[in-house]
Amino acid sequence: MSVEQVDVVIVGGSFAGIAAGITLARAMRSVVVIDAGSPRNAAVAHAHSIPGLDGVNPGQFAAQARQEFVGFGGVVLGDEVTSVQRSNRQSDRWRVATAAGRQFVARQVVVATGLTDVLPEIAGLKPLWGTRVFHCPYCHGYETRGLKVAVFGGPNPAFSAFQPLMLLRWADTVVFYPNGMELSPVELQQMRDAGVEIDPRPVGAIAPEDTPGQGVMIRVGGEQHRADVCFVGPDFRPNDELLLAAGCQRVDGWVPTRDGATDLPGLWAVGNVVSSPDQVTQAMGTAVAAAIAIDRTMFFEDLHITSS
Repeated sequence: MSVEQVDVVIVGGSFAGIAAGITLARAMRSVVVIDAGSPRNAAVAHAHSIPGLDGVNPGQFAAQARQEFVGFGGVVLGDEVTSVQRSNRQSDRWRVATAAGRQFVARQVVVATGLTDVLPEIAGLKPLWGTRVFHCPYCHGYETRGLKVAVFGGPNPAFSAFQPLMLLRWADTVVFYPNGMELSPVELQQMRDAGVEIDPRPVGAIAPEDTPGQGVMIRVGGEQHRADVCFVGPDFRPNDELLLAAGCQRVDGWVPTRDGATDLPGLWAVGNVVSSPDQVTQAMGTAVAAAIAIDRTMFFEDLHITSS
């Protein structure tokens, strides 16, 4: 199979990847976005805090963005990238291989593969993830105004410890189920003083409420408790296997970048793959900034000038 030469290959076609792609396509660069079709927020019906588009369906938003990208001359491939490595023939180029057997040689590669939310092992939780179980108070807290919220301790104790306290500013009632997560006496007292109800019993299972609505039934100690919505603190695991295989190193669990650039020239990373707190607008903003830096890098290379 022939090798295709392009300016930029972007791995991942969700918000960060497409934002970078649009900027580069509008700069008249040849750009291919390769997307495996597994966005982090696939189950979420509404994305928030996007100025002018609050509540938009993220899937529809991303699809519209991809159409715009194609309209500017970009190419979107539904495929999985299996390898990103230095080109043997051109040391300043990157070779990208896909599961379908496509081969690309690119001047620059952007990895925008996001992260995976590792959830606690509670029966019934995964099917409700993104619809009745959430993690981000800034993304979904406003919609809990006046409601009863359950918070489950999860594999990310530092994150889970502040969720109940933060959600009190919106919710009418917050019940925290540590579910085996250890809390210090200070943390427990802080929650109680703030008005958080604490149920130390293990959570047996959760299930959607039988009656119409968005309620959740929680089984603890042989009893059934109801909440309007649930929150949990997942372990955020970056999907950075391609970066590590290419030669990047993690520092404190994440591949470090500077304005999107990794330590390897020509290899970039944007969005949740290198930054866990990024919301949609944050991921897009950092991706656009990186795309501008990428275009400038190629521009000055073509002029044989080193950018200051």
